[in-house]
Amino acid sequence: MKSTHLIRILLVFCAAVTMPALAQQKGTSGGGEQRVALVIGNGQYKDSPLLNPVNDARAIAKALTASGFKVTVSENAGQKDMQLAMRDFGDALKNGGVGLFYYAGHGMQVKGRNFLIPVDAQIQREDEVAYNSVDAS
Repeated sequence: MKSTHLIRILLVFCAAVTMPALAQQKGTSGGGEQRVALVIGNGQYKDSPLLNPVNDARAIAKALTASGFKVTVSENAGQKDMQLAMRDFGDALKNGGVGLFYYAGHGMQVKGRNFLIPVDAQIQREDEVAYNSVDAS
């Protein structure tokens, strides 16, 4: 099992992100296209806590908000909260627009699949990763 101590994922959905200096309306680009972001920072892990993910998530959220994104921030999220936030994020993009997802926290790669690790994950064996984490794909 390949493990990374800190993983930061920045995915851009639907279109390349261009950040105009001033957005005409919060949550939209200058052309009226909606811009939404989900930012997750997980650091309060029981066995191996991380110091920076929450601070990094807050800094990214601030920059995205200043750039005209409607931002949802989740800090130290458990598996259920992460999945619900990601579902809501996907729902917000059903009608198009630009979506940006940022994650800072523990992650793992198992058999070529990448997983984001919630703060409440209890993983003892490799086969438990898939159902105790969030699949990054």
